[in-house]
Amino acid sequence: MKILLTVGILLVCDYTVLSVHAEPTMEPESYNKLLEYVGSIGGEQKDAEQFLKFRGDFALTAKEKAKTLKWNDKLKIPDLDCDTDYEEETRKMKNDLEEEHGSDYGKLIEAYEEDGEETTLSCLVPSRTEINCKSKKCDKKYVGFCICGPKKCDVDDDGLCESGSSSVFTFGVIVNFCIFYLIVSFF
Repeated sequence: MKILLTVGILLVCDYTVLSVHAEPTMEPESYNKLLEYVGSIGGEQKDAEQFLKFRGDFALTAKEKAKTLKWNDKLKIPDLDCDTDYEEETRKMKNDLEEEHGSDYGKLIEAYEEDGEETTLSCLVPSRTEINCKSKKCDKKYVGFCICGPKKCDVDDDGLCESGSSSVFTFGVIVNFCIFYLIVSFF
């Protein structure tokens, strides 16, 4: 019995350690679309791999697990401007936020969610599960960037999302009413 308990504890610990330190993945179809995007802006496969590794390393440093990214063409990306250097803009914002929040990764992730919502910084948020990238051909170069979602909703006074649906809350209310009805109907 002691051996089974010990083996069970080791398996649980091993699973926990492996799941926290696992590399973030992308579905094969999503990864192919990321490679297609990287190629459209003149990058190579190593750039896509570096992007995913950086996301995974940030999550590991923040002691969180980066969720699997899935491609979503419906994730809205702002219109691209040929005069904007998105890579430099993102780098500057990242440095400013890191300078402001230091090594407090909780606040840094929150800042990436709020301030970097429509930049590639949104992809550093470990809880994001969707990705979409957009590129545009300009005179002599291609510009583009990726964003990750779903976007965090603004919560109103009742704890509900102001925009979009609150389906989990609605489902919970319906289930509670059903349970209440069943209990009352028996008495």
